[in-house]
Amino acid sequence: MKATLRIAAVACAALFVLSACGSGDDSVAASSDALKGLDTAIVSEVLANPVALERINGETGSRKSGMAQGIVRNFIVCRSAFDVYNDWRLTGTPSDLVTNPEPANPVEPSNKDFADYYQRIAGAVTSGDILIFREWLTGEGSCGQWIPSEPGDPNSPTIRDAIETSG
Repeated sequence: MKATLRIAAVACAALFVLSACGSGDDSVAASSDALKGLDTAIVSEVLANPVALERINGETGSRKSGMAQGIVRNFIVCRSAFDVYNDWRLTGTPSDLVTNPEPANPVEPSNKDFADYYQRIAGAVTSGDILIFREWLTGEGSCGQWIPSEPGDPNSPTIRDAIETSG
């Protein structure tokens, strides 16, 4: 009986150590290598955003770091695209989209996926058709569907809602 209790205690301790190690290796913090080189204010905003955190925490290992990196980049590019759309709507001419934000330590395959994504949004700008661009920002699965329009305010209207309200 004592041997069984000792084995159970050792097994529980081992599980505790393994789970603690796993959770420590799996966390994404503002100081994570994957987030170095990206706008620190946006990094902090993403790590405080409940929707972004749910998406990040739905991944494991390097996929978690890649997801965090991609979401930070997406916040930057999608907000820039929102500004481009508003300029285009108000002046008839699109302004320039922000340059693709490059992290100091790109995580693959997230980095390649984001480069492809960036090219698609840049293509929507250069299409010359504001309706194509608007659909890109407001359609199902778009960044505008869930990213808040106001930096630092997760309760602000999403980019899609702000576009639909303004026209």
